Amino acid sequence: MPADIRSKALAAIREYRVVVLTAMTTPGGDRPSVVEAFVASSRLGADGLGHRVRLDGGVWECSCGAGGCGHLLATQLVTKHAPTPTTAKGSS
Repeated sequence: MPADIRSKALAAIREYRVVVLTAMTTPGGDRPSVVEAFVASSRLGADGLGHRVRLDGGVWECSCGAGGCGHLLATQLVTKHAPTPTTAKGSS
């Protein structure tokens, strides 16, 4: 994942702009299977007030329309869905 997307996601979390509206976990699950969140915009008037992020049926969607955006990643981080970093070959 590009560093700028990760930086944007971490900034949204650090600035308390991620609001999880719904998070439903199935019995025995360790993370939600249904998520609805709102990520407020970092700039007033830039793209409205913010974006809605949803996870339903295993599919993530963001109202910004860009796949793999910072809004999605920020929501995934706070709901334990973040992609795990991969270890480079030859490193331990």
